[in-house]
Amino acid sequence: MEKYTLVGIDGNCFCVMGYVCQCMRREHKKQWEIDNYLAAAKASDYNNLLRVSCEMIEDLNAPYTDLPDPNEENMIHIPKEEFAKLMSMMLDMQAALVQNKLNNNPNTIEDLPNF
Repeated sequence: MEKYTLVGIDGNCFCVMGYVCQCMRREHKKQWEIDNYLAAAKASDYNNLLRVSCEMIEDLNAPYTDLPDPNEENMIHIPKEEFAKLMSMMLDMQAALVQNKLNNNPNTIEDLPNF
């Protein structure tokens, strides 16, 4: 699942560069990284601009490509009852850890009650 795409973006070179820079800012890229992208994009002709921009968008999408598509059938579905039980266990564990902390007991898994 991609977060960013050039599909549907105005093909004007300034619109493409503006969109890519906006995406880079959303991904908390440093200003020098944005400047390097702009320099590479402006280094040659329009085809170069599109190639460099597509590569940057692919790089920005890299952390998101391994995320499962929520519409895929292979997603793990947990029944509500099972989910509620797991959440209850997690909250009980958290409460036990807080109680250990308040009692100045070591904050270790061994100190937790068996769940």
